[in-house]
Amino acid sequence: MKILKYDELDSTNNEAKRLVAAARQPEACGEAKLHGTVIITKHQTAGRGRMGRSFVSFGSSSIYASFILPPPENPAEQLITALAAVAVCEAIENTTSYSPGIKWINDILVDGKKVCGILAESVPGAVILGIGVNIDIDTDTDNDPDTDSDSYSYSDFNTDMDLDTDADTDSDLNNDMDPDESKFFNVKTSMSKDNIPEYLRGVAGLLYLDEESRSRFESALIEAVFGCVLSDGGKAAALMDEYRSRSVLLGMPVVLSKGNEERTAIAKDIADDGALIVEYQDGSLETLRTGETSVRLQHIES
Repeated sequence: MKILKYDELDSTNNEAKRLVAAARQPEACGEAKLHGTVIITKHQTAGRGRMGRSFVSFGSSSIYASFILPPPENPAEQLITALAAVAVCEAIENTTSYSPGIKWINDILVDGKKVCGILAESVPGAVILGIGVNIDIDTDTDNDPDTDSDSYSYSDFNTDMDLDTDADTDSDLNNDMDPDESKFFNVKTSMSKDNIPEYLRGVAGLLYLDEESRSRFESALIEAVFGCVLSDGGKAAALMDEYRSRSVLLGMPVVLSKGNEERTAIAKDIADDGALIVEYQDGSLETLRTGETSVRLQHIES
């Protein structure tokens, strides 16, 4: 394993692509020598997300990382992304007091706000896995979320009822959730501080950690990613059970957006390869594997 750290980059995935492209030159060592390399920065100036969306870096000490991985025998970016989501959740749970959930397919939520995004991208000879976690250094001795405000677990809501090789990655933190979606969650107030751009408040959030906790989390994240993403078939199946157990979508009404078309459905299950299975009002099922479909929770009128 080789870890390359930068104070700032245009994009960790761009840097990973540059390294892989250089390694593939005739006089170079070959891209296989780069497998296991991790590129980390605290700030990106030109981050990009899924479906070509722009990405805004914020937080004083965030972790934006790209992992250069060997290409799998049976490529399935949505599976790599799903396994990485479990790794992020495990790292958060093992080193902080936060309780994360997963919104298919690449979003990690804390109290309904998106604190991390994940997406995999194939390049010749490698898979680049981009993970972005928004972190602010909390100088208070008590960095637990504010317990004075009302909050709800994901189970409290009542209802009536990505490998896309062209996908750009890094952490699509800021644009895959409806800006009004926060109405569906009652969010703890400590997740909304002034250093989050105003137009993202209620959508994106930050993990507030002290320096020591951030360092532990970074180490745990790297270890968890390699342990989960490079796991064999048997372990991968168990990790997918973990993914399902952390899902904030299963059993919930969702809105599916593709281009200008929107449809409502119920999120029924997540397949072993990371695909989302939905059921429409007519009872028909569809399995979603493409990164071109956005999924958001449907607002429930009280």
